[in-house]
Amino acid sequence: MHAGYWLVLLALFSLSLTLLAHAAAFFVLRPRRKDAPTPPISILKPLKGDEPGLYDNLASLARQDYPEYDGWTLERFVSRHLRWAQMRRCIAPGAFVGELLLNPVLWLSLAVAALGLDLRFIALAACGAAVKCAADAALIKRLSGRAPRPLQLLLIPFKDLLIAGIWAVAFFRREVNWRGNRMRIGAGSVLA
Repeated sequence: MHAGYWLVLLALFSLSLTLLAHAAAFFVLRPRRKDAPTPPISILKPLKGDEPGLYDNLASLARQDYPEYDGWTLERFVSRHLRWAQMRRCIAPGAFVGELLLNPVLWLSLAVAALGLDLRFIALAACGAAVKCAADAALIKRLSGRAPRPLQLLLIPFKDLLIAGIWAVAFFRREVNWRGNRMRIGAGSVLA
């Protein structure tokens, strides 16, 4: 059997596993309640410069009462996910390796590349990516209380491919830059 067909089977297994994980999270995790009595985030503005990290830690407990602006850049996204991937590699190496099974877009892309851009497999990959995007959108809406923007939906497959690259870098790299400090993450590391 051609290696590309094995990649198709792996992609379908990965998609099934991912949908199962999404379903578990969807039913187990509660949606954010809009009527919950939480203080508005604007009361935290005076704390913004007092103590590093205090505002960010308390902000997760408050509700947004002004337009939400994520302020995420590609550099910040990659840095954060790389740092967490490196920590997961040290904390649970077996689970870290298994994370690749939760990335069906990667396996679908590799299958299409291995099978020579056959139209049938391109259609299969597009359907698989659409199912993954729909599952991600449902989970985002369930957990955040708002539907993802159309651009977010279009970027989900690219994000999944980027995450696969970050995973590969985290597998080999030991140093991380966190809040301007270079740290080495290894077995038994303590972040203080």
